[in-house]
Amino acid sequence: MSTEQRAVADEIIAGPRGRLEGPFLAWINSPDFARHAQRLGALCRYQSGLPTRLAELAVMVTAVHWRSNTEWNIHYRIAREAGLSESILALIRAGASPDFGDPEERLVYHFTRQLQDSGRVSDRIFNQAVERFGLRIVTNLVGLIGYYTSVAMTLNVFEIELDE
Repeated sequence: MSTEQRAVADEIIAGPRGRLEGPFLAWINSPDFARHAQRLGALCRYQSGLPTRLAELAVMVTAVHWRSNTEWNIHYRIAREAGLSESILALIRAGASPDFGDPEERLVYHFTRQLQDSGRVSDRIFNQAVERFGLRIVTNLVGLIGYYTSVAMTLNVFEIELDE
């Protein structure tokens, strides 16, 4: 690694991730991009204002949309620990729309699916999300979905596999 790459790698390793993995294995080729991406990722993952369960739901829907097995595999355990059921995750993985008992999960699922599938969110879903979470958190949700879209594309393009 170059000095610049090492500095970014050290910053990533010292942060909440604790290691250099996933898309950072590719992003480190552009240290400035890696630096900014890891800071944005930390905000999206750890400070979105959404409960982890809902943030991970959006990540899982995004992983399926982009057919990113690595993103799915990295976040599956996190999603389960955050409280998403195996049955919900299995239906999402299969491309089916789960019957959510939790209205927040239903809302985040439909918000994420609409945004991924059409590039837009209906006024009805948008307004429900703003009413439930507030505009700041909805803005963060859009950013989270965009960030994990970039993660999925990077993992796919660079063929980064999960290292067990």
